[in-house]
Amino acid sequence: MQVMGVELEDDRKVLTYDANCPRHYLGDGYITATRAMRSAIVQWREEFTHSAIIVWWWCCAFKYVWRCLSKGQALSDIDKAIDCLYKLRKEIKPYLKSQMKADHIDAGKDKSDQEQTTLKELIEQIQNGQA
Repeated sequence: MQVMGVELEDDRKVLTYDANCPRHYLGDGYITATRAMRSAIVQWREEFTHSAIIVWWWCCAFKYVWRCLSKGQALSDIDKAIDCLYKLRKEIKPYLKSQMKADHIDAGKDKSDQEQTTLKELIEQIQNGQA
C-alpha cells in the first residue's frame, strides 16, 4: 500500500520515486518532503505505521507545513495542516488513552478540551480582572 509517496510493506517502508515532484516539495533536491517523511516515520511506534489513516493524516499535515512558506498560500496551508493534525489526533487518541492519563499535555488537547476552563484558571482570571 502506498501513502503519500511512501510504500508501506509489512516489514519495511520504501521510498517511491516521483518524477513529477512539484517544486514546493523538492526542498534542497536531496531532502525532499517525501524523504523527510520517510525518515521520520522510521522512528514511529509500530502500531502507528500499520494504520494507513494515521500515516495519511500525518503525511498530509507534514506536507502542508513543509510547503506553507514556499508555495504562496501560507495561511491556507497552515489551516489545512491544523485540520489534518486534529484528524490525526482523533485517530491516534485510542492508541494513547493510558498515556494521556499519565501525562496530560495542554498542547495536545482537542477543541472541546480547549474550551474548558479549569477552576484554577478561572480564579486567576478573576484575580487579574480578565473574567
